[in-house]
Amino acid sequence: MPYLDFQAERDSNSDSWTRSNPDGALIEHVDTNTYRVLLPGGNVHDCNFATERGGYVGYCDCKGWQFRDDDSSPCAHLCTLRKAEFADKKADDGHPITAKSSISEIDPEAVEPEPEVLADGGADDYAAGEDSEVFGRPEAQL
Repeated sequence: MPYLDFQAERDSNSDSWTRSNPDGALIEHVDTNTYRVLLPGGNVHDCNFATERGGYVGYCDCKGWQFRDDDSSPCAHLCTLRKAEFADKKADDGHPITAKSSISEIDPEAVEPEPEVLADGGADDYAAGEDSEVFGRPEAQL
């Protein structure tokens, strides 16, 4: 899913931003990161609304999403979800509207662990030479 720039939409007062209105929308929570959004005068659209590594990511099945000019531009449905999250709104079923992690909360095994940092900045073992013989740190050679 692409990263979304809600701040740019807000600052430019884009059509997606001005059309989005959580108070006038019907929002249904489907699963962890999926919502169905119906804006006045529109159709129901399925949206994925999540976070990933500190930024918002998402997807929508609407035409506005499909034909947007910039890959980081969210559609009106995703803007509605972001505004609803900011205002602590709830979906029609009472579920809080929140962007949850798209990786770690769903599958903790999918997140690669951070490598252990060593004082000298190097790896614990390294391969040297054509034969790929592994040499350890000098302390291990005593």
